[in-house]
Amino acid sequence: MEGTCIGARAGLLAALSLGLAGPSAARFDYVAGIDVQRGETAPEEATGFVFHDLSRDGVRQEDEPGVAGVIVSNGRDVTTTDADGRYTLPAFDNMTVMVHEPAAWDVPVNEHGVPQFFYTHKPEGTPEPLRYGGLEPTGPLPEQINFPMIRTGTDEEFSCVMMGDTQPYSNAEIGYVRDSILDDLLMRDLGQAECVVMLGDVMGDDLSLLPRFIPYYSSKSGRAAGVPAKAL
Repeated sequence: MEGTCIGARAGLLAALSLGLAGPSAARFDYVAGIDVQRGETAPEEATGFVFHDLSRDGVRQEDEPGVAGVIVSNGRDVTTTDADGRYTLPAFDNMTVMVHEPAAWDVPVNEHGVPQFFYTHKPEGTPEPLRYGGLEPTGPLPEQINFPMIRTGTDEEFSCVMMGDTQPYSNAEIGYVRDSILDDLLMRDLGQAECVVMLGDVMGDDLSLLPRFIPYYSSKSGRAAGVPAKAL
């Protein structure tokens, strides 16, 4: 048991230190994106479907049924999908259209294990240059913004890995997180963990370090969820 743990630690730490840990380091069984359908003219409202992604490719097919009763919001207004899985919301610039994942359903994750449940509509992108970049222009409102889901069922109990206020300010401090928190986690049985919750503040001021830190999310089992924090 001890030898197995040491071997797992060595392999994982090597991947993390090189920034090579990726999807293969975690159990990702549903990797896809949001199905964004663009038309010749932009609609006046945000609309689309929440659908059962039977093909698990993130793209809505004609034979894939809608999911009724799912909560959808643009950050101001809230609605629910109809019997066909369709929703309609008022549209405005710089909004984020998002779904509330219902029980017994999962949205897909990206290559880092982050759930894909939202679409940001920012036609002009970030309005001014930022030190670490910003959001690229998304252009006109899509004709449809479709959210895929798969049915997974529910469990009475589940476990998650909880990490909070890591906030490294340098490569050396990322190493401290790796050698302390990761050591502790690897000594535990995480085989049944279904998610990783990162509570802010996740990073320090140097966001250029984020690509090296992101593999922490995808090196644990389950999906990753970031919870932002605000200093008061």
